[in-house]
Formats: sequence, C-alpha cells, structure tokens
Amino acid sequence: MLGWFPGHMNKARRQIKEVLPEIDVVIEVLDARLPYSSANPMLAELTRHKPVLKILSRRPR
Repeated sequence: MLGWFPGHMNKARRQIKEVLPEIDVVIEVLDARLPYSSANPMLAELTRHKPVLKILSRRPR
C-alpha cells in the first residue's frame, strides 16, 4: 500500500464530504469504453448512502 496520497485527491475528497449532506443525487460520468476502470472507488465509498446516476460518455474532453 502506498504511504502517500496526492494533495489534489485529498482536497477533492474533503470538498465532497463537505457538500455531500446537501446533495440528493450524485451524477458520475464514466468513460463508456472502460466504465469499471474509470470509476473512482473513493467516490463509491463516499456516496454509498446516496443514489448515483452513472452516465457513460465516449466523447473525449
């Protein structure tokens, strides 16, 4: 297991935790070519008590 956690990921996790009580539904946009690989397990853990709408997109950003 890694002994470090990138700062931008830690900041994003903290921001999600702060706003989560105000959110009714989570919309997660996934790459349609690799939907399971593009999903973030941390997001799944944070939102386990909320409904999640998973949108598959193939369009490059």
